[in-house]
Amino acid sequence: MQNAIDATPPEGHIWVRAVLDGSRVRVQIIDEGTGIDAAIRGRLFDEFATTKPGGLGLGLSICQQIAQTHGAALTVEDREEAHGTRAELVYPPPRIESHRRTTTTLRRDSRVFRATS
Repeated sequence: MQNAIDATPPEGHIWVRAVLDGSRVRVQIIDEGTGIDAAIRGRLFDEFATTKPGGLGLGLSICQQIAQTHGAALTVEDREEAHGTRAELVYPPPRIESHRRTTTTLRRDSRVFRATS
């Protein structure tokens, strides 16, 4: 998000989208900034790779590591349809652990209530 803010001119736009794609979730950050500098395009996720004055070049490397820890994939690419960049996190389907089915019975006066979960 910070990269999008830094690269987008004041009159530009930044969109954040969350899209359900089958069983996966895609989170996209799309900007109208300057796009990816050709000098760094192949090294976006390398540590200390930066074109920003005063930048450390750690942001995308750290983001990629966090995404991988959560089983997600991070891609960053130039927008095909316009100026700017698209960053996308794709999360895998959630792992749902099976749980035991339980039934709770409540008796009140002559009535019986049952709840199953």
